[in-house]
Amino acid sequence: MRIFIWLAIALLAFGVAPKSFAQQDSLPTKILGVSDSSKIGVSDWSQVAVPNIGVGERLVIKVDGTSNPDPAAYMLFLDGRPVEGLDDAVFDAPAHAFVFRLMRTTANEPVWKSLLGAPSSLSIPVTVSLGKKTPTPVTQTIFGDGKNDTMNLTVVSLWRFLGAAIPIILVIFFVLFCTKRTTLLKDNQLPQIDPARQPFSLGRCQMAFWFILVFASFVSLYALLWDYQGIISTQSLWLMGISGTTGIGAITIDVIKDSPADAANRALRALGLNAYTDVEQVRLDIADRKKQLAANPAPDVAAKLTLEIQDRNLLLRAYDDRIKPFLSEGWFRDMTTDQNGTSLARLQTFCWTCILGVVFVIGVYTDLALPQFDTNLLLLMGISGAGYLGFKYPEPEQ
Repeated sequence: MRIFIWLAIALLAFGVAPKSFAQQDSLPTKILGVSDSSKIGVSDWSQVAVPNIGVGERLVIKVDGTSNPDPAAYMLFLDGRPVEGLDDAVFDAPAHAFVFRLMRTTANEPVWKSLLGAPSSLSIPVTVSLGKKTPTPVTQTIFGDGKNDTMNLTVVSLWRFLGAAIPIILVIFFVLFCTKRTTLLKDNQLPQIDPARQPFSLGRCQMAFWFILVFASFVSLYALLWDYQGIISTQSLWLMGISGTTGIGAITIDVIKDSPADAANRALRALGLNAYTDVEQVRLDIADRKKQLAANPAPDVAAKLTLEIQDRNLLLRAYDDRIKPFLSEGWFRDMTTDQNGTSLARLQTFCWTCILGVVFVIGVYTDLALPQFDTNLLLLMGISGAGYLGFKYPEPEQ
């Protein structure tokens, strides 16, 4: 009986094992080194430094053996995770190396999220290995010797960082520059007021906030992942739409309702001050007449110049009295108060915008994508904006 058992084992060993060995023969038994695509064909891979490779670049894996395996049959593993969805590898016969192009796709998005999400440095050491494609690659045997199979996965290169930082900084600088010199983010209910002294508009600032946040996130993620597909989420578009609707609604209400600002505007126009340039001209006239008066003109001319200076000073005094209730009291107070004091509707909109902004940034940092906000959060944002507009129209003003 034992003879038959040993005979069966022998037949299994020589009949099945060789077939299994033949299947494994083309698999690399050891990864001799990894490199970027510029090092293909090097003769001594032991001298190749640990490469720094980022998404969008080519990874070269030197393998052991003499056969030319089919590259389409293999897949890449990073830190033991199968990177699915990549284009088929290319096998460089002279270098006896596989060449993979590291790209983010829908299939491998969780891998890049786990590797690059919430980075604490500009490069991350990861192990590189190969495995044969199977229906369940997670359980596939991974090949690598644990010595020359490490690379530094670049979170973002210097050039990509600069390529993302420059347009973001330019946009922020442009908005800040225009804010100081124009009424880009101001209410502009009285065109006779200097743009730098105009009060900030909650609706316009909210629009600018979400525009800059979404723009900066998109550019940063594109530089990091070298792929624009799947970055913009539907919820981020809804956020921009809600903020845009709130801003347009606020401007429309300011235009159609008769407010104290309108009464002040009519009074200033009656004084001949239609825009801030008219106010500047009055000040220039006063300076010019003071210069003429300093030249010791004839008494009758001096009396005329003195009278004109007094008239213009009275005009400026009336101007200052009219515009005083409509001047900016600082960014935060402009956001949260109206002419009657702190507004609950404004404070609610301001607070929820800030909270969702923080959640948005954290989501981009950890998930490498614009956040998929819950529908209830979007409804909350919309209701908050609607409440602000609803209270703004009948808003009692002194």
